[in-house]
Amino acid sequence: MNRKIENPPVETMNRDYKKDGLLYCGVCHEPKEAFFPEHLRSSRLEKHPVPCACRRKEDEERENRMQREAHESEVRRLKEQCFDYRIMTSWTFESSILDEKKVRIGQKYVEQWEEILAGNHGLLLWGTVGTGKTYFAACIANALLDKEVPVRMTNLAAIMNCKYEDRAGLIQSLNGYDLLIIDDFGMERDTSFGMETVYQVIDGRYMTNKPLILTTNLSLEALQHPSDLEHKRIYDRILEMTSGIRFIGEDFRVDRRKAKKKMLDEIFGVSAKRC
Repeated sequence: MNRKIENPPVETMNRDYKKDGLLYCGVCHEPKEAFFPEHLRSSRLEKHPVPCACRRKEDEERENRMQREAHESEVRRLKEQCFDYRIMTSWTFESSILDEKKVRIGQKYVEQWEEILAGNHGLLLWGTVGTGKTYFAACIANALLDKEVPVRMTNLAAIMNCKYEDRAGLIQSLNGYDLLIIDDFGMERDTSFGMETVYQVIDGRYMTNKPLILTTNLSLEALQHPSDLEHKRIYDRILEMTSGIRFIGEDFRVDRRKAKKKMLDEIFGVSAKRC
C-alpha cells in the first residue's frame, strides 16, 4: 500500500530552503550563505552571501558569452580593415578549393604564427593565373584574423591610386599590421614613380622586420634574374624575406564559369549560347 506524503521536503520543490541557519539553493543544494568567522560577527551581521553551484555556472556562462561576443566583434572589425573586397571574408581552409597539400601548408603557417612572426618568415606565392594564390593568401588571413592577429590584404595598384598627400601615411600604416599581404604583385604600373612606391612598401616591411606574403604571376626565374637594378633592389628584398610556393594547374575561374553556365542552363532549360 502506497503512503501519501503530506508534506514533501522543500528541497524536492526546487525552492531555496534553510538548513543549519543558512540559506541553501533548492536546485544544487549548495549554501547561498556562509557565516563570518566568529571574531568578525556582530549581533546584526553574522552571515554573508556566497555563490552556489547554479550561480557560479551562470556567472561562468555569462563571462564566456561576453568574451565570445567581444571576440566576434573584434574579428569583424579586423576583417573590415583587412580586405578590400567583402567576398574574401568567406574564403577559409574549411571551404577550400585548394588541394590538401596546400591546405596543410597554410594551416601550419597559421599554427606556428608566433614563430613565423618572430622570425619574419614570409611567403611568395607564384604561378599561373587562376591557380588559387589569392584564395590561399585570404585563407591564411582569415585564419589569423580569427586569432585576432591584425592582417592587411591589398594590392599595390590601390596604394598608387590613392591621393598623393595620403600615400605616405597609407604606406606607413601598412607597417602597423602583423602580416601584410600584397596581391597581384607585378601588375602595377612600371614607371619610376610606381617602382619607388613598390620599393617603399617592400622596404617598410623589411625594416620593421614583419612578415610579408606576395601573390604574383611572375615566374621565379624573372624574380631571381631581373633585367635592371631598379627591379633587382626590390626583388632581392622579397626573396630574402619570403619562401616560394609554386601554384600550378588549371584555372579555377574557368571551372567556376562552367559551373555557372551549367546552373543557368538547368534553370532556364536552354543554353546561353542559343539565346
